[in-house]
Amino acid sequence: MREWRDDPCPGHDRTRSWIRPRTHRNPGGAEKWKYVINGSKIFISNGQLADLFIVAVRTSSPERPHDGISLLLVPSDSPGFARGRNLEKIGLHAQDTSEIFFDDCRVPAENLLGEENRGFAHMMQNLQQERLFLALVRWPMHPVR
Repeated sequence: MREWRDDPCPGHDRTRSWIRPRTHRNPGGAEKWKYVINGSKIFISNGQLADLFIVAVRTSSPERPHDGISLLLVPSDSPGFARGRNLEKIGLHAQDTSEIFFDDCRVPAENLLGEENRGFAHMMQNLQQERLFLALVRWPMHPVR
């Protein structure tokens, strides 16, 4: 049973990293190698509408907490993938925000985005541009005094 928690990152371990869903590679017999994801994500923009998700998962346990993160393309029709409820928000009602769950969610190895264990570096590559864009988008919403 899924339930709402006040903690935005259930099971979050601040000493290791902010990426909670874990995965392992599993030979599927006659199938190709697959990633098997277990865990959940919250505050996912357009989670009710999206057909494809880019999910940051822990693929190894290195000494440095930002290493060992990989990005996987997860179709919404993947076995073991489930959408949670649409979260209520104070603003930005034009898009939904929801939870997503992974219960032995199998993803083909070819759905790896970028290099394995380099997902954090891939995410940080355009962070400054994204921050600037968000600041420019939010500026008209700023109250005039």
